[in-house]
Amino acid sequence: MSTAKRCFAVPLCLLVLFVCAHGQTPTGEVSGTVFDESGALLPNAAIAVVNMATGLTRQLKSDSMGVFSTAALPPGRYEVRAKGEGFRALVRQATVEAGTTTTVDLHMQVGQLQDTVTVESATAQIAYESHAIEGVITRQQIQDLPLNGRSFVQLAALEPGVSVSPGTTSQYNALFTVSILGGDSGRTAINVDGGTIRNEIEGDTQMNFSQEMVQEFQVSSANFDLSTDITSVGSINVVTRQGGNDFHGSGYFFFRDHNMAAYPALNRSPLYRIRFSRGAIRASGSAVRSRRTSYSSFSIMST
Repeated sequence: MSTAKRCFAVPLCLLVLFVCAHGQTPTGEVSGTVFDESGALLPNAAIAVVNMATGLTRQLKSDSMGVFSTAALPPGRYEVRAKGEGFRALVRQATVEAGTTTTVDLHMQVGQLQDTVTVESATAQIAYESHAIEGVITRQQIQDLPLNGRSFVQLAALEPGVSVSPGTTSQYNALFTVSILGGDSGRTAINVDGGTIRNEIEGDTQMNFSQEMVQEFQVSSANFDLSTDITSVGSINVVTRQGGNDFHGSGYFFFRDHNMAAYPALNRSPLYRIRFSRGAIRASGSAVRSRRTSYSSFSIMST
């Protein structure tokens, strides 16, 4: 191969890898239409989509039909701000979930640009244009639900058609297996922030971490899109938590012992022994506001 062809082939391969990785990243989308008070479409309105945790901003304008759309947004809470000449500034909050589109329609009011109108927040709705069968477990649900073993894959049991079973003792990280719609659990695709963590030899996951690190948990059962890895059965997409401008921290300790539990069927067998403990701490914040954020988590498990 000549030098010129090699120089062309290397950037091309890098571009293909970037596009593939970007297409598999579990992100959401915000779209909507801008109207005036009469209900007419309002073109060329300035739109800003601001992440409320990090302050990162996407700026765009509505097209000739008053429509705007911005994709590849990390899940979280956002503010959608709209400005137009001769209209009051409009602010509407929106919640973005992985693999979904949040519709944020904006109705502008005539007035001074210095005046600001705040309306109710928008959440992800049913995507009528999508044929995918999938569900998203939000951060609030993850935080409130107790998990026996505190493994993130247990969250899949909340979705219909999914069964979670104890894994093999030969693989410490694969404490549980996930079967979607009766499929082979060893072929279930498991992705974290767009990268696969599935064990290509034994199947199931090759990483195990606490649900403290999970922002959103998406289970795709059928007809999934490019955000899902190639698989003959279902897929799990995990979005990890991100740092924000404010400093936060938390910790927990989970302890289970046979001396604190009832014996099965009141059978006090000396062979019945259980001892399990797990703890974790996390911290997040920003060294430079709206520019550099960090999130760290440490967990330990013992039996």
